[in-house]
Amino acid sequence: MEAKSGSFSSNMEFEQDPAQILDALMPLYLNSQILKALQESFANELSSRMNEMSNATDNAADLKRDLSIQYNRGRPSKIANEILEIVAGAEALL
Repeated sequence: MEAKSGSFSSNMEFEQDPAQILDALMPLYLNSQILKALQESFANELSSRMNEMSNATDNAADLKRDLSIQYNRGRPSKIANEILEIVAGAEALL
């Protein structure tokens, strides 16, 4: 069986017509392309959700920090007022 590069020997036969092969492969190819598009869409949605959750977590941490600062600034004045009320009440009893 001598074959030159790029050509087939004349005694080779295909079992199926190339059109039949194409007809069989085309639905498989289209299904794989649709599946690929759906998987990419799902991956993009998950990525978007992960980014949003990360942003929400960062915002919650910032809010917690800001509220802690406000609380800690207000606490000494409340403590001082309570001490003054106790001292004033003790002086009133004397």
